[in-house]
Parts: sequence; structure tokens; C-alpha cells
Amino acid sequence: LKATLIRGDQAPAIVPEVLIEQPQICERAKQNLDRFGFDIDEMIASAAEKRAKEDAEAAKKAEQIADEIAKNQPETQEEKIPTFKEETVEDPGPADTTVVEPSGGGGYVPDPTPTTFASVFFGSFSNVTISNISGYTSISQESSYTEYVVGNGRSLSFTATLAEGYYAGDDFGFDAWCYPDESQQQSDPMMSDGFAATVSHTPVSGSTNSFNCVFNVPNNAHSSVQIRLVGGVYSSTGNSCSIMVPSTTTAITSVVVKEKFGSGSYETLTPNGEGRVTINQGHTLQIIATAASGYSWRVDSDVSFDFGCATLSSKNATPTTFTVTAVANDTGRITIDDPVSTITGVLSDGMFSIYAAGSNSTMPPGTTYDLSHTPSISALLGSAASSVTSVTVVDSVAPKGTMSWFSGLSNLTSITGLDNVGVSQVNDFTGLFKNCSSLTTVNIGGISSLATSAVLDEMFYGCSSLAIIHANMDTDWSTSSYTGSSEDMFAGCTALQNALHDRQEIEITEMPTDKSYARIDNGSGVPGYFTVQ
Repeated sequence: LKATLIRGDQAPAIVPEVLIEQPQICERAKQNLDRFGFDIDEMIASAAEKRAKEDAEAAKKAEQIADEIAKNQPETQEEKIPTFKEETVEDPGPADTTVVEPSGGGGYVPDPTPTTFASVFFGSFSNVTISNISGYTSISQESSYTEYVVGNGRSLSFTATLAEGYYAGDDFGFDAWCYPDESQQQSDPMMSDGFAATVSHTPVSGSTNSFNCVFNVPNNAHSSVQIRLVGGVYSSTGNSCSIMVPSTTTAITSVVVKEKFGSGSYETLTPNGEGRVTINQGHTLQIIATAASGYSWRVDSDVSFDFGCATLSSKNATPTTFTVTAVANDTGRITIDDPVSTITGVLSDGMFSIYAAGSNSTMPPGTTYDLSHTPSISALLGSAASSVTSVTVVDSVAPKGTMSWFSGLSNLTSITGLDNVGVSQVNDFTGLFKNCSSLTTVNIGGISSLATSAVLDEMFYGCSSLAIIHANMDTDWSTSSYTGSSEDMFAGCTALQNALHDRQEIEITEMPTDKSYARIDNGSGVPGYFTVQ
């Protein structure tokens, strides 16, 4: 019945016959057919009337044949023995059992001897032709569809070729909607409506618009499967769209815009006076922006597309360039993050010093790093991170993020100059001092005026030696006005908890590890992990 429902055009003629022969599935079928807009009661009544009429005509014809035979009976009573002509039927040979195994393994183990089979149907795909279908055991062709019978746990392969003037986008592909058989529905009612399975595709060698596709039929029993085109077919001469791209600024010295079609080469586009370029839908757009001297892009620099004008394919930020690749969809605007003022770090004899762009301060001899590109000093220094014992913020800097800045500096014992760090653009302090296990005291007075939505997760996580956190008198992040998360903010801060226990005689097991104690300790009933600087 499910296989019949897939072929909606056949349902009115076939379904009533099924229901008359098998009335026990009537109620279930009615629920399914309602989705197709069929009136089940009217169909059954019409089919029953048709069946009665056919039965009456058949009985009348049988009576006429009997009368005709009686008229032609010979007068002799000798029994007439019928003779039969022997006919030779040509052996069609074994069925096509070619099986295309999936390439690359992927954990798929085909059933060597399938006992159940699925009927596979291909949908009607505009501008895509299906050919070279193989792997099926038998085939049945009707006027409006072709059914390929494939063993459950086997593979069906085919070639998909796009029509001339069309190409496959990054979202091109197929899937297969599997309808489980009755036994599987009974064992797993959640699968009664079926589920989607993957169809893999790889480009045909030497072709830009043909793909070899393989569908691995799941080992579970299925009555029918429909191969569907997910999408990703675009016209090379489609509608054009006007997209506004970023322009040069004080922080950006140049913006190069390029376009390509399919697997072709990029060609440079020239934006008009408004900063717009014209590009065909489905074509690939590439933007390469270069940072000015003293500015750098961060690894987490982002891009946005107004009105869904494009679909991001990739982005890559280095200190000097930010490259964005996207597929054009419609008219709109593309916006990229601005580069930030370069923040330079110098490692010299165990001290890591932080300077602003164009600093007038005398930098010590040592290895120079661009801290504006990544917020983690430990990640920036690699194995050299273990040599850092002190950090000094020499100049006023305004990073866009400080997440994990000092995280993992396990031998760090002192941090000075935090009041030189502007946090007006920072909203995520996750892991700022995480696992600074040798740090005994830190002054956060300069960064205590943070946004009420700031994220404080694991800010002091694993600072086992940290006994004193100096803060401003009015610092209190424990109030309900601070809505950012603070999971495990003070987890593993054993020295901090012991110090609070000595001041307030609170059991350590009762001390929270979130922001509940992220406030000044008053020494008399209002416990806090912070101390007035």
C-alpha cells in the first residue's frame, strides 16, 4: 500500500481494490489517504459498485459461453479428450544481481544474502538526468514510473548528469526516503512514516556536471524507497543580483572582489560608486580584505549576509588578510568584522609584555607575537608558554576578546597592568585565568566594570594556588542584574575556598563555584571570594 501511495496518480485506480480484498487495513489506509486528498468512503463505494457490475457481466458472459458449448456438442456420447500443444519457453537466464559496493568503507557492511527487498523509485528531477542505474535484482516498468527492486543491505548506483547551462552548487545532492515494511513498523512504531537516508555522490572523472551516486539500502526491511534531489542545481545564466561589499576604511587598505562560475577561474569584479557588484545567482563570490598597518584580523572574525543574499562557503582570517567565499543568492549586503588594533606581545626571559600598536615604549629584546590574532597567549607561544612566569600589560589596549588570554600558563606567578585592558568591547571572559595553577594573587580592579551579559564560565577554573582576588569596593557580579552564565567560575580554587573558610567559617563543601560569591567579602555574614584592593 505504501508503494502505491508513492505513485499518487495510480492511487484512485488501485487502492480501492486493495481495500476491498483486505478490509482490515481500511482505517489505517484512510488516515494515510487523507493526506493525499482522497475520499476513502466514496472510493470504496465506487469500487464495490464497479466490482458488482463486473461480476454480473462475467456471470452473463459465462452463461452465454455455456449455451454456445451446448449447441456445438457432437451427437455421439464418446468422450472428447482435449489435446494440448507443447510450447517451449526460453530461459531468460539469471536476474541481474550486479551489486555496486560503496567506496571507502565508511562502516557499511552489505547483507551478503538479502531476504527482503525494497522497491526504489526515482523522482522527476528538473535539469538532472539519471542514467547507468545498476545494482538492482529486477525491474518493473509502467507508463509513468520505473521500479527497481534492490535487496535490503545492498547498494544501488547511478549517474546524475546536469543539463547544459546548469551546474552543481555546494548544496547539490540526493537523499532517499525509506518507507519501512509492516514488520518493521510493528517493531518500531516511531518509524511508521519513514526516514531519510544518505546518497553519496562524487564527480565523474573529467566531467564538471556529472556525478557517480551510490545509495546503500539499510539492512532493515523496507517496502519502498524514493530517491529525492535535495537541491543545489543552478543556472549559469540565472538572474543577476546586486550585492554591496565592504569598502576600504582607516583599518582596511584594500578590498578585492572576485567571481567564478562552477569550476572555472576567478575573475576580478569592480564595485560601482556605491560599493556594489553585479553577480549571477549561484556564482561564487570571493572577497579578500587587507588590514592596514597597525591592525590585525582575529581568527574568530565573522561575516554576515543581509537578507540571505549569499551562502557562506568558507572564511579565513590571518593578521593581514580576511578572505570570504560565498555563493550568491539574492540582492543584499555583505559585512565583515573590522580588523582590531594590533596588540603585540614580547617574550623575554620569562616575562610576557603586552604593547599597543605604535607603542612609544621601549620593547625588550625577545620574540614578538601578534596577540590580536588569537586571544590565547598559551596557544600563541606553544611550548614556550611553560617559560612564562610573569605578564605585564604595558600600554592601554582594547581587545575585542580576552577569552583564554592567560589560560594554561601553569608557571605564571604574577600579572600586572590589568587596569590597562579596556573591556568595553569584551563580552566573553571564559577561561581568562583557567589553570593558572601557580598564580597566588591577582588584581581585577581594572576589568571589574564588565557588561551585565558577560560570560564568566571557568574564569578562575583550576587556579588552585590563588588565595586573593583584589577588586573594587563596589564589585558584585552575584546579583540578578548580571545575566551571563558562570558555570565552574571558581571550580578547583582550593586556596581561595580555604581562605574564605578561615574568614567566615563556612564549610568548603557548601561553597558555590558559580558567580554566587563573585563579590567583596565583608567578613560578617556576606561571604565573597573578592577582597577590597
